[in-house]
Amino acid sequence: MKKLTDKFINNDQEKKIIEAVKKGESITSGEIVPMIVNDSYDYRYAQVRGAIVFTILFSVIIVALIALEVIGNLSLSLFLIGQAGIFLIFYGLLRLFPSFKRFFIYRWELEEEVAEAAFTNFYQQELNKTRDRTGILIYISLYERKVLVMADSGINEKLEQKEWDGVIATIIKGIKEGRGPEAICIAVDRCAELLADHFPIRKDDTDELKNLIVE
Repeated sequence: MKKLTDKFINNDQEKKIIEAVKKGESITSGEIVPMIVNDSYDYRYAQVRGAIVFTILFSVIIVALIALEVIGNLSLSLFLIGQAGIFLIFYGLLRLFPSFKRFFIYRWELEEEVAEAAFTNFYQQELNKTRDRTGILIYISLYERKVLVMADSGINEKLEQKEWDGVIATIIKGIKEGRGPEAICIAVDRCAELLADHFPIRKDDTDELKNLIVE
């Protein structure tokens, strides 16, 4: 099955984002890293919840058909085998078609998993190891349709999280309109503008981090 990242962005669009990052980092010592991921978690519990719901519906329908004498009585063992079979079938289908699994994922669950994944990737990608602690991660999780911006301590001393709300809104709006990669470029430009006021480019500045990560 084709990944969401493959549908979301192509090679030419990746190059445009990388160029936008390079352009933005030409006016600031900040390190801007857009990261686009397919999803932040596999949500297996949602598969279980969904399969349980369908199994219950199956059971109710069978009991109703028996009560209406549409079908004859079933032995308990046959009924239980049928329940187990339905559970496994729908568990597998929800795994194959994850878009339907979203109906069984709580909103708070999506938000927590994306936040945890963004936090983990911030450190795994070593955004906390820049010279001036000026790394900033633009984390885009496509399955959850969530965007987070995480900045290192050097930036957080100068800019509050609310400063990034407009950046997040720009990307989300772009994704909804089918122009996600273009919106990321615009968001990168905005990040650079915000950073440049407090972290202007240094004469000895070097590119310390990746300019784009797609997973």
